[in-house]
Amino acid sequence: MRINSSLIRWPLVILGLSLLAFLIGGLMPSPVRAAIEQRMNLPFSVPPVAHLVLCAVMTATLRWWLSAWHAGVILMIVLLIGGVAEIGQHWIPNRTPDLRDMGLNLAGGLLGLLVMSAGRRYSAR
Repeated sequence: MRINSSLIRWPLVILGLSLLAFLIGGLMPSPVRAAIEQRMNLPFSVPPVAHLVLCAVMTATLRWWLSAWHAGVILMIVLLIGGVAEIGQHWIPNRTPDLRDMGLNLAGGLLGLLVMSAGRRYSAR
């Protein structure tokens, strides 16, 4: 059975883009991030939503791409990425690591696992 190469490529592209956005946003100096957020003029704060959504996307993508891996391992990989970004903030001017961000990363990771689980159950019908 031949596997379509786009089925392998798309999860990598989605994972790469979400990881890049997560790390750039997480390691961006505070004044730059505040200026971008002000320019976007959204009715909500971007960082909490970004933590939740990007971790959900990374987790769901990893779960789809590495379906043989245990969900807990995939969740730990995403939390490790988030932890590295939080620790990296120690060396960024006007940024500090925040445990609440790790909580949002966990919530996003669980959301990603939930979405993949529901999708698999629905497609099995």
